[in-house]
Amino acid sequence: MSVKVTNLVWHSEQAAHLKGNAFVAMLALADIADDEGHVVFAREAKRSQEELARKARMSVATFRRATQDLAEQGLLEISRESQRAVNDYRILLTAQIERSEVSGHSAQGERSERSSSERSNSSTPYKGRSNGKNVDVRPRKRGSRIPDPFVLTAEMKAWAAAEVPGLDVVVHTREFVDYWRAKSGKDATKVDWVATWRNWMRKAHRWQGERASTKPAPDDRLREGLERGARLQALVGAEQRGIA
Repeated sequence: MSVKVTNLVWHSEQAAHLKGNAFVAMLALADIADDEGHVVFAREAKRSQEELARKARMSVATFRRATQDLAEQGLLEISRESQRAVNDYRILLTAQIERSEVSGHSAQGERSERSSSERSNSSTPYKGRSNGKNVDVRPRKRGSRIPDPFVLTAEMKAWAAAEVPGLDVVVHTREFVDYWRAKSGKDATKVDWVATWRNWMRKAHRWQGERASTKPAPDDRLREGLERGARLQALVGAEQRGIA
């Protein structure tokens, strides 16, 4: 468990608005995340949404909705290597972590010798302890509205070619920009707009694949049309023979 990431979920301004299922899901993921925010499964643990949902004390469907909501807010990145692979999660909260080695005696002496000017200049961040170290968590990045203009960079295009092949990234980026510019309220601000864009592209690619798998092939439609025509012709012939 990363004390750093868990502290961020509890105390950072980026996550201050979270509540309900989204907050519980974020805490469950932070409990098994490393210091970079990557969710790391124990070697003997089963990697599945079912296990994560059980850890968060909610149904799989509720957990999926909660994590998708976090991803749309730019607080969580969801990715997977293939359609059948298990999702990978990364918590995107950012903070400046300051750590200093202190012993019990020296720490007490430092506190007693701290000048009043130093105390007045401090920003009173959340302070915790982990493995004998003081940890100051200072949020350094807040959510903002989508940039204007939102630039589709060469790096983003290269990512799309590798991660969402066959997707019309330009068209879907226009839809992405129009949607978020029209959006209002606190949900319209994100910490990382590029990560939010990546999640949007992944979702569009997944929907495109689902539509392609359910859409009849041209040969199938032609065959169905010929079969319907043959049945109709047989019915008309039968009616004509009956009249004669």
